[in-house]
Amino acid sequence: MSHWRSVAYAESPLQLLNVVEAHAYGILGPNCELVVRDPNGSIAPTLSALKEIGLPIGIKVFGSKDTPQTAKHTTPKGDYVHVLGDPFSGQQQSGLLRRNRVTDVVIVDDGLNTFAAVEALAANRAMVRPGQVVSPARRTLGLAMTHQLRRAAFSGRLTVFTAMPPTEAFHQELAVLDAHVVFHQYPWLSSTPTAMPAGNDTVVVGSGFVADGHIHQDPYVEWVRELARNGPVLYYPHRRTTTPLRRHIAALDGVSVAYASASVEVSLRGLNPPASVHMLPTTALITLTPMLSTRGVPVVGHQVPSHWWTDQTSPGVRDFLTRPLSLFESQP
Repeated sequence: MSHWRSVAYAESPLQLLNVVEAHAYGILGPNCELVVRDPNGSIAPTLSALKEIGLPIGIKVFGSKDTPQTAKHTTPKGDYVHVLGDPFSGQQQSGLLRRNRVTDVVIVDDGLNTFAAVEALAANRAMVRPGQVVSPARRTLGLAMTHQLRRAAFSGRLTVFTAMPPTEAFHQELAVLDAHVVFHQYPWLSSTPTAMPAGNDTVVVGSGFVADGHIHQDPYVEWVRELARNGPVLYYPHRRTTTPLRRHIAALDGVSVAYASASVEVSLRGLNPPASVHMLPTTALITLTPMLSTRGVPVVGHQVPSHWWTDQTSPGVRDFLTRPLSLFESQP
């Protein structure tokens, strides 16, 4: 892109990391204003870790009104590349739609939401998070977002920057939109130096399914306990993990819990054999595997048994949530 400036919006550690990767890759212009929205403080460890590594030249980090650890960003003026971390976010939708004139737009990864967003755009559906029940006003906002992004795509001004697998369906949907796509495997992060995490042979990447009410807590805790029976476990909790669940897992024999940890892509990129990494279906299956496979560290995805699911999780939502595992297993 020919613009000298981009403004990016990130609301999760993975969005934050992918904005940095996109800037390092060179598609956001030489100057990137990275606006972090962090009302619960969950991005702070990843942001601190990336600053410690050393952000690529040209990135300046700002906060929004609910990001206390970073100076607030003012409303941007003029032409710039608009970078979306989450096209389903009401905050990010409102921000894009308030612009008088939208030039280039880049969507960076937020896990499965990347697939869902492209699917919604290709089908001309309202940009509403899968499985979410919303008000008519919220659906209207999502539909306006869809129309704005489709206009950008059909004008050759929409780029998707993603580490998701280049499936045939994904390519077909991008072709419908005539959108540009850049596939990557975290080259900037993989090139940064790191120390190996302390000597646990089994790492468990925690799931947000319990906190989100999708699965029952007891069988999930028992799964972690079973893994620990084979040797010491280092457990990386999901950022939405509740304090009671964190304490419950920390009390298990043979389990150590990593506290205030950065995203697993940042924290575990230097893991070495004989370590192995285990997780339920999650985007980390896709993002971590390329980095760790070159180091000889296996990544193992686990199915969610049917009795784990709560009644509130419909079959359609279950299929969507477990999609990373099928994508992971289909990779060569």
